[in-house]
Amino acid sequence: VAVAGVATHFVRATALEQLEDELLASSSPTQIESILGRFSVPFEELKAEAKGLSEDKIEAIDRCFGHASVEAIIQALENDSEVEFASASLKLLKKMSPTSLKVVRRQMQEGANRDFKDCFAMELLMAERFMENTDFFEGVRALLVDKDKSPKWNPPSLSQVSEKDVSAFFQ
Repeated sequence: VAVAGVATHFVRATALEQLEDELLASSSPTQIESILGRFSVPFEELKAEAKGLSEDKIEAIDRCFGHASVEAIIQALENDSEVEFASASLKLLKKMSPTSLKVVRRQMQEGANRDFKDCFAMELLMAERFMENTDFFEGVRALLVDKDKSPKWNPPSLSQVSEKDVSAFFQ
């Protein structure tokens, strides 16, 4: 997460208890950044340790997944020069619920502009809506119950998932 640029700080598990103690003992919110800085591992050090997430893969992720729509992401993957990464990503995406793909893409876009509390409220609402949707139960059936790994998504393709369908997860 940190290597991919999603996190602002990374603290090793062995230092978490001491970090928590210092954060709880701090007397001012302005001390938080300083405390995190003391415990954080520099991203350059993490990149050197990262296994399987090369600079090329990070660039491919940015190149392919930076698009506004799931359809554009899939098209970028189909045309990408990082063939092994793109093929593996496409194979995984094509197994997933088309509705879920579009809802999660919208979640990422909206979440980027919300604070922590609003993101959790949005995710709670989404979880409730997913429980009202047949795709969640179909995925459980195909993977865990019948184990046929052949879910029948509704709707079955990205082109059939309307903006109205996606918006319903956020209302």
